[in-house]
Amino acid sequence: MNQSPFNANHLSKGDQLIQSGDVKSIVFSGGTYQVEVYDPNLSETFWPFLQLGDEGELKDAFCTCEMAEKDKSCPHLAAAFIKISNEDPLHVRFRSSFWNELCQMSFK
Repeated sequence: MNQSPFNANHLSKGDQLIQSGDVKSIVFSGGTYQVEVYDPNLSETFWPFLQLGDEGELKDAFCTCEMAEKDKSCPHLAAAFIKISNEDPLHVRFRSSFWNELCQMSFK
């Protein structure tokens, strides 16, 4: 995983969101992601948007929460980044997955 572009406080809060099960759905196409993140402190669900390269580098990201609009970083973006990054980004792992191969065969 590449070094995170988000500040340490947001990374810590993002990890807490993951551990508490508040990171829900992940929707992606190629390296473009939207991740459903429920924030229990605000009682609101956010869908941060991230674009990652194949090496895990962050190309673009935004969230609609006030903190991200001001600081370009927030716990929702950090949680999404942590969740999809792992060792390789989710879209890179998906390319060689059974499900991708199965879908590719069915569309030929």
